[in-house]
Amino acid sequence: MSIGLTIGEAHDLFRDYVDDPDSTFITTAQVQRYLEFGLDQWRQIVRETNPHVYGTICEFTTRTATDSSYPAQVDGVKPRRNALDLGNNLLRSSMTAGAQKAIMGANAVANWYGSDGGPKVLVTPPIDTILDVYSYNPDSKMRVDRMRQLSGAKAQELSMFSWTYFLEGNVLSFNGTPPTNMIVEYMPVAKYRMEYIDPSTGLKNLARIEDNLLPQFHELVILLAAKRYMIRDQNINQMLLTELAAQASAMSEYLTETQLLGSNDSVTVTMSF
Repeated sequence: MSIGLTIGEAHDLFRDYVDDPDSTFITTAQVQRYLEFGLDQWRQIVRETNPHVYGTICEFTTRTATDSSYPAQVDGVKPRRNALDLGNNLLRSSMTAGAQKAIMGANAVANWYGSDGGPKVLVTPPIDTILDVYSYNPDSKMRVDRMRQLSGAKAQELSMFSWTYFLEGNVLSFNGTPPTNMIVEYMPVAKYRMEYIDPSTGLKNLARIEDNLLPQFHELVILLAAKRYMIRDQNINQMLLTELAAQASAMSEYLTETQLLGSNDSVTVTMSF
């Protein structure tokens, strides 16, 4: 099984596949952008198939470094009654280690990638896609009730269910007073930029793609990036496209079968009624 690729190795492999090992036709910055496009498409396969493989949560509870439960949040992050603005820099959560910072949207992304000019506050990548919201018992560390996602305010008004919410921009809106303690399960933004040189060391980037999530499918990121390069080159590599299709199908199938990715086991669950 593949051990995965570092970001530096991804750059080198991309250049091998497009036959530009000496940077004659493509700059390092251009390779980075192609790889980021490829990673976006790779992550979209995960998002559509089984985003829970990222296994990421954010707590809003009385037990975080600074109380981040809903009643303890400052008024500035509550733009409306029974709402919480995840894109507000006054927000407290388990992702901010006692400080205040947005955990979703432009402010959060800029802080995570270090482009906002300030100190890095977030300790985990911010939210890309919300998967589920639960009320939570921070003492027993148990999820209590799963809240129902709705498409918007109109759907919430017509809904007969209790414990519902919808997302409007970066604002979570609930159909009643939100739980004092809750957790948000989410798919994060990409952990790393696809930079050839690690800005923290000045050396070839040794960070592994998405922190080595799904290492056996890292080559697919490069294949997707190379497909984007074909648009510029106006030259079709049929062998590459065939391999891309095979790997994309294999990855979707792997994710669909409910994988225990941490142990590299595959489990198919069959239920009888």
